[in-house]
Amino acid sequence: MLRPIGFQSLDEAMPVLARGFPAAPRSFWESGLARLKRYGATDSTKRTGYLLQAEGNDVGVILAIPSAREQDGQRYPVVNLSSWYIDERHRWRGPRMLQQVVSCETTLYTDLTPTEPVRAMIGRFGFRNWTEGTLIFMLPFQALKPARKANVVPWHKLPSDAFAPAIRRMLDDHAALGCTPAGLWDGERLHPLIFSRTQRRGVPIARLIYAESRSLVKTHMGAIARFLLREKFLLMAMNANAQERVAGSFFTGWPAPAFFKGKTAPPECDLAYSEFVFLQI
Repeated sequence: MLRPIGFQSLDEAMPVLARGFPAAPRSFWESGLARLKRYGATDSTKRTGYLLQAEGNDVGVILAIPSAREQDGQRYPVVNLSSWYIDERHRWRGPRMLQQVVSCETTLYTDLTPTEPVRAMIGRFGFRNWTEGTLIFMLPFQALKPARKANVVPWHKLPSDAFAPAIRRMLDDHAALGCTPAGLWDGERLHPLIFSRTQRRGVPIARLIYAESRSLVKTHMGAIARFLLREKFLLMAMNANAQERVAGSFFTGWPAPAFFKGKTAPPECDLAYSEFVFLQI
């Protein structure tokens, strides 16, 4: 049986998450779930995950982080799936669990960090490849590139009317969640940017969470790199495909290829309100 969990009952998922991902310290989950609770404080009725129950016990968990987007004046729901675990004895229940979780035909579902066993099965449930992995940019090298009349404006210096209300709200939300939003001035207009903070072996990494396109980011990498260096980052990570490598970057399969399920593909640079934000991975 699947039992929905809301934002304010996320602590009920902690024992299964800790059991399923023993390499992550308890503080990792406490911080991540606290950010989720803060995000969901205005609407605690929404589901943000499910517990799988069998024989009177919680034997599995999946986070299903809800948000919404606007396209052509229409809002549509988005759900980011994360942290899926089932006790080994009950893993035969996995396909049915996933089928129930992704049953809404009008929702765009994303899975950004699926394990190999999950990648092998989710195609049967309508998931398609989104990106192959991650492009890592070495910021000191990228900062040597010309600015092309571009510069990056920090979030707190952006004019209040710089972006449409939905975009401004998204930037404000992510600033409150510990991200680094900004505006890229390309010489003609401002473009929204959002970066989350993570690290790898102690090296601070800015993960690109939102941009209008990957080509825009690569074109103005010099200005972006100088901004991120001022923000104390040394590397920038961007979900991308292997053939998109440029000088001063390298491609890696870490954390995993990304997948989506929906009638249309999501924007290529939109990881807003995802596990990368809340869990800072």
